[in-house]
Amino acid sequence: MKHTKNLFFILSIIIIASVLSACSSSTTKVGCVCMNSSNELDCQYKLFDGREIKNIDMDAGEVLQVHYEVEVESGRLSLILQDAAGEVVLERAMLSTSDDDLTYTATEDGRYRLVIEGLDTKGSYLVNWSLE
Repeated sequence: MKHTKNLFFILSIIIIASVLSACSSSTTKVGCVCMNSSNELDCQYKLFDGREIKNIDMDAGEVLQVHYEVEVESGRLSLILQDAAGEVVLERAMLSTSDDDLTYTATEDGRYRLVIEGLDTKGSYLVNWSLE
C-alpha cells in the first residue's frame, strides 16, 4: 500500500510539472514544417503565434546582412533584431508577402537576438544571415 501511495505521488508530480511547463510556453505552431541551421530559419505553418529566437554573437563594427522571404496569408509577422541589452535596434513588420534585405552594423560587442515574431499568422518565412 505504501508503494502505491508513493507511485501515485510521483505520478502526480510528473503530471503537474508537465501541465505547468506546457502552460508556460508562449509559442504556438500548428501544421508547421521547419528546418533551421546555424545561419538560416525556414518554416511553413498554418498557425504561428509567438517567437522564434536565434542568438548571434557580434563584435562592434561587424555588419549583419539579413535576407528574408516571407509569405503572410493572414495575421502579422515581424523580424526584430535586439542588441545585447535587449533593446530593439531593427524591426520590420509584415502583413503580406515580402522579400527584402536588411543590414545592421553592431555598435558594441555582445550576443544579439534575431527574433521572428508571429501574431496569429499563417504562411511561411525563410530568413538567412551572414556576418562581415
